[in-house]
Amino acid sequence: MSAMGNKVTIPFRHGTLDTPIRRARMVAGDKIGLIDGDTRLTYRELSDRIDRLRGGLAEIGLRSGDRVAGLAANSARHFEAWTAIPTANLIFNDLNFRLALPELQFIVDDSQASVLAADSRHWETATALRERCESLQRLIWMDDGPSPDGSPTWDELAEADPAPTPPDLDADCVASITYTGGTTGLPKGVMQTHGNLVVNAKHMLWANPLFFEDRFLHLTPMFHSAGVANMYAQMLVAGTNVTCPGFDPDLVGRMIEEHDITVCVLVPTMINMFLNHPGTAERDLSSWRMCLYAASPIPIALLRRAMSELPCGFSQGYGMTEMSPHCTQLTPADHDKALAGEPDAVRRLASAGTPCIGVDLEVRRPDGSLCEIGEVGEVTVRGPNMMPGYWNRPVETAEAF
Repeated sequence: MSAMGNKVTIPFRHGTLDTPIRRARMVAGDKIGLIDGDTRLTYRELSDRIDRLRGGLAEIGLRSGDRVAGLAANSARHFEAWTAIPTANLIFNDLNFRLALPELQFIVDDSQASVLAADSRHWETATALRERCESLQRLIWMDDGPSPDGSPTWDELAEADPAPTPPDLDADCVASITYTGGTTGLPKGVMQTHGNLVVNAKHMLWANPLFFEDRFLHLTPMFHSAGVANMYAQMLVAGTNVTCPGFDPDLVGRMIEEHDITVCVLVPTMINMFLNHPGTAERDLSSWRMCLYAASPIPIALLRRAMSELPCGFSQGYGMTEMSPHCTQLTPADHDKALAGEPDAVRRLASAGTPCIGVDLEVRRPDGSLCEIGEVGEVTVRGPNMMPGYWNRPVETAEAF
């Protein structure tokens, strides 16, 4: 803290990505923090594995600033990667496994990733990328058992001597590069710092409080910013994380019932499929207290049906990768008022809500002037969760800013 005249300034840093796991270990070390199939890890065990994974990543020659790509479905190992890789001061480039091989090759070449960690279902694509991408020096097997070709395994890395976070790691270090979909040209790598991701998790907790007792079902792909953000938010409150390899309406219903899930994220098409699945009506979903939805507008008729047939409250988020990603929220209270028939609240169901605490947001015309209420324009947003820029794209960065 420093004083300048009658003004006091307090340097405020949001920490690095070891902050959530370190806090969870401190307040609830013996609590189950991660469930993945038959795997159960307490926060102490999870923290210990992350310390050892940092050591293992160093042992295979990775150094601060190196890029590590990922190609895997949701799993405990994938969850660990999102803390272990960035806290080793490496940059995680988690690949969208839905992309075609040439698109993945472009992203790996652009990021110059030297290592790619992949699970069994994506190993063939990983080996093809190793042959095509000059920067890729090795693969890491991110699944059970030995690797098919003698590559090191994720679990072998987790047997290394524990390593502390590097001394050059701080909140301004880049933690990840997440590539946009390329709908307006070639994919652009959005750089997200440790500070971006941690403060974004806090924004999400302000918008949708999570609690120590919550059990969060992670079925949003972990390569997506929305899926990643909820991991950190849940760890900050030392809640339990439950991984789901992908969306299947029957599987999701069974997991909510089996694990007493309290919170999960579904996009509108998933909500529709879940409601129409014949097994849903037979499930005990009473533990489910909140459904977060995002990614696309939801038909009001579908939302009303979901609100009447499911036991949970609903909350809509809007964001963009460049904001790590949270920008606005239509809260459970907004939905409850609409369900009660309040006219203004019913109208608001078609909106993305209001700016979340910590984010400045305006809607502007093409000339930069502010839109009137109800006028269509472009969302313009800033905040401490805003990216520092696009990877190796100074011109596009300048245009966006």
